[in-house]
Amino acid sequence: YIMKIKKTLAVLLSAAMLAGGLSGCSKPAADNKADSANTAKDTEAPKTDGGITITMVESLTSPERTKLLRSMADKYEADHSDVKINIISPAQESADAKIAQMMQGGEKIDIIEIRDHTLRTYVTNNWLVNMQPYIDNWDEKDTLSGAAEAAMRICDGLPYYMPFGFYERAVFIREDIFKEAGLEYPTTWRELIDRAAQLTDPASSKYGFSFRGVNGCYENANLMIYAAVGYDKLADDNAGYFIDDNGTTIFTLPETRQALLDFKELFQKASPADSIAWGFSEQVQGFISGTAAILLQDSDAVPTMTSDLSDDQWDVIPLPTGDAGSVCLPNGYGGWGLTTLSEHPDQAADFLLFLSKEENNTVFAAQNGTLPVHTTAFESEYFKGDEYQTYLTYAEDDNYHFVYPCMMYESYATYKSQVDEVFQKYLSDEVTVDDLLTWLDGFWTEAFKTEGKLW
Repeated sequence: YIMKIKKTLAVLLSAAMLAGGLSGCSKPAADNKADSANTAKDTEAPKTDGGITITMVESLTSPERTKLLRSMADKYEADHSDVKINIISPAQESADAKIAQMMQGGEKIDIIEIRDHTLRTYVTNNWLVNMQPYIDNWDEKDTLSGAAEAAMRICDGLPYYMPFGFYERAVFIREDIFKEAGLEYPTTWRELIDRAAQLTDPASSKYGFSFRGVNGCYENANLMIYAAVGYDKLADDNAGYFIDDNGTTIFTLPETRQALLDFKELFQKASPADSIAWGFSEQVQGFISGTAAILLQDSDAVPTMTSDLSDDQWDVIPLPTGDAGSVCLPNGYGGWGLTTLSEHPDQAADFLLFLSKEENNTVFAAQNGTLPVHTTAFESEYFKGDEYQTYLTYAEDDNYHFVYPCMMYESYATYKSQVDEVFQKYLSDEVTVDDLLTWLDGFWTEAFKTEGKLW
């Protein structure tokens, strides 16, 4: 039921918007969103007078986000005089590796941030507690959305973490630049490429597209590939790189080849040359500064746009269609997990669920651009704004599908660490499109051969 929750969510969203569609995870026997400091920082020193210290490690770190978590921790401490909350905030680029290092080293961590690409590893390593007993006794469990219920039970059907929200990709448009140029918003990928090229004038340092070359370059290429190939040709929602149960990859199709050529055209004809080295922060800044007029980014960019641009300067629209007519996009998720190393699991679980209360989660989602986990949160005026209507469209329109690039495979971690470098060589003309396709097909053919069919 996890694979096909979208239709259920559409019903739930008839009056309010939710996020749906989640990637798979099984338990074997055994991005870079924002810049932060280069070293981990504790926001509260451990208590030494015999009281309880709960240590929490975040991953998607930013100064504003940590400040918000600290304020929530302070409120909790005010009602629990014997408890201190210690928040560790590693640099985002290395945060997941830091969490793994701390867990492997047996450090007494109570709560860790879970991301869609780390959940499987953490469950496999027996680092997370099944939270079902705590959820059973939680007085706000009945307002959790269907998406949240499905997300938390994606591994073995057991709640190994509590989601704090969902991320969905959309097209951010500099409305003022488009109006000045007399251009309509793009509805297809071809229109997007052409509009972006029209808006590009390197001599004036003006470009149509804010490209992302590192820490997720391949993700936007995936969007163009899926739009060209079509949802109906995919083997499964959670196996976006395969087109059948025999392990034939999407990279053998002529539509994929054309999509990769279009992707390169978007970079070479409409993007700053140095954007091949841009990550999240540079990409967003290029859009905010007006250097680039189009940005592909997740919903967590909305608060930044709201803060740094006026309402008439920007807009957000659904992802465009391709020749296949359908749109496929991932629905990322994140959350908090109770670790098996905790010496105070009951108190840690209580704080974790405090963060997950509708009141706190709605504030957290609004500030960080995630879509909240409680159905009641969508009664908030904040989530009724125009900038969130695109995400409602995703849930209600049958033409949009949530698809994932084989994140349940152990090989995915290796792929994620290598694929951007291969794409950069392609974009820099060091390898051809056929070289790229050979590498992509070879990687996933070998992954299927080694690990088998996992959907």
